Amino acid sequence: ELKEAERKKPRMNSFIPGSSIANVLIHPPSQYALQKLSSFDFVKLWYFTLADHLDTEKHSNKSQADDTFGIYRIDNHLMVCSIASICTSRNVLPNHELPFPKFLRAKNCFLEYAKKADWPNENLDTLAKFFWFLETHPSLQLPLGEKPVLTYATQVRLDWHQELKAGRGYDISIINHCLLSSIMDEV
Repeated sequence: ELKEAERKKPRMNSFIPGSSIANVLIHPPSQYALQKLSSFDFVKLWYFTLADHLDTEKHSNKSQADDTFGIYRIDNHLMVCSIASICTSRNVLPNHELPFPKFLRAKNCFLEYAKKADWPNENLDTLAKFFWFLETHPSLQLPLGEKPVLTYATQVRLDWHQELKAGRGYDISIINHCLLSSIMDEV
C-alpha cells in the first residue's frame, strides 16, 4: 500500500545540467490552437500572434474553461476535451486580413509549435519553404502585392490540410503561379 501511494505521488521532471533558457521566449498559443495542431488540422495564423496571446490572457481569468468540458469530433471519433481547446476566439482574424509583418511573425510561431506537436519533418520543411517562397515573392513589390499573397497563402494552406486528410497531399512549397495570378486579378 505504501509502495502504491509512493508510485502515485506526483513527481517533478528533472532538467539537463548545463542547459539554459532559450534566447527568445515564444508566447504560447491558445489551447484551441494547440488542439488543432495536435490533430494536424488547419488553424488560422491569428492564433499564433500576440493578439491571441493577449486575448487568451484576458479571458482566461473570467471563466472556468479548463474545468468545463465539451465533445469534439476528430475524424470518426468523439473526444471529451476542455472547452478552452475547442472554442474559437470571437476576435480571430482571417489570415488574409493580418498585416503582412504579423503574418510573418505568426508563421514562425506556428512552425515552432507544429514542430512541438510532432508534425512530420517532411511536412514542416515543405511548409517552411512555402512560407519562404511567399515571403520573397516578387509580387510583394507591387503596391497591393501583400493582399493577394496572403489570400493565396490562406486558400492553399486550407486546401493542403484538407487534401492531406483525404490522402491526396501535395507539395505545398511549389507555388502555382497561375492560381496566384488569378487571385491577384480578383483582389
